Amino acid sequence: MTGDVQASRQQVEHFRRAHRRTAGSRGAPRLEWAPTLTERHVRNCRLFPRREEPLALLPQGSVGAELGVETGYFSAQILERVDPRALHLIDCDLSRIQYDRFPIRSAIDAGKVTLHQGNSSDALQHFGDAFFDWLYIDADHSYEGVRRDIAQSVRVVKPDGVFVFNDYTQYSPLEGIGYGVMKAVNELCLAHDFELIALGLQGLGYFDVAIKRFPPP
Repeated sequence: MTGDVQASRQQVEHFRRAHRRTAGSRGAPRLEWAPTLTERHVRNCRLFPRREEPLALLPQGSVGAELGVETGYFSAQILERVDPRALHLIDCDLSRIQYDRFPIRSAIDAGKVTLHQGNSSDALQHFGDAFFDWLYIDADHSYEGVRRDIAQSVRVVKPDGVFVFNDYTQYSPLEGIGYGVMKAVNELCLAHDFELIALGLQGLGYFDVAIKRFPPP
């Protein structure tokens, strides 16, 4: 089995597991229309063929967090591709991490990874202002849940930091429910002057999007 095929199968397994998170993300009764971004918001956006590849835009040796860890598959991708100085992993159920498949335990022992069990937006309240260089947000995918994560994220990420949102879509084909990620992210961009800097594609439409604030004039 080639590395790409194996990685693709691992991703599908990850998605099938990951989209059973919280009651908040499973009960959307209908699709919510996402506001349309302007050309200004997308003119500097790079397109990547895989959702892992926008991680290349995150600074090496940085401090970041992953909200929503599930099995630890993407945590391992972050450790390999970003090599952060400190990575905080936040999830409501950390028992799902597959330590036998992903090198999370060794990173914990080395003092690079810290685990935080609990609701993501609540957990972020314990960090100071501008604490993180970036966040990878893959927690509650309901519109209200994403907005709660955003409300805390804009405080704890540095003004020039990067936000990466998993599942930037309106609909989950694996679950047959609506998602609020695209709507919440587009509203953030329009209301608070963020631009898209990367879009990572995924075969089932669970795209990753990276955004950051426009530079000051």
